[in-house]
Amino acid sequence: MRCCAKHLSHLLNLDRQRLTSASMVLLYQKDGNMDPETYINPKEFDLSRWENHTARAGSFIPFGLGSRFCPGSDLTKLQLTIFLHHFLLNYRFHLFFTYFLFYFLS
Repeated sequence: MRCCAKHLSHLLNLDRQRLTSASMVLLYQKDGNMDPETYINPKEFDLSRWENHTARAGSFIPFGLGSRFCPGSDLTKLQLTIFLHHFLLNYRFHLFFTYFLFYFLS
């Protein structure tokens, strides 16, 4: 699971815990991606989520936008296309009528 380690810049009281400025905290990327104030219906799988998306300051956008756009994004899309092509053609799929969907809640 991806996370980012940071040192606090000031004293913080969080859920009856007092964290000093020397404390190190771990910020999990998935928590930022599940913020309903940043993303509409964050728990819903939506392939068109990033089409015509206007970025807000501080929001996470895969591959970035504008002048900071990731140069490897086209390679990643090509790799995913090739993988899905082989995966869908070479494996058998069966539909099960009962399924369970789990979310990691923070």
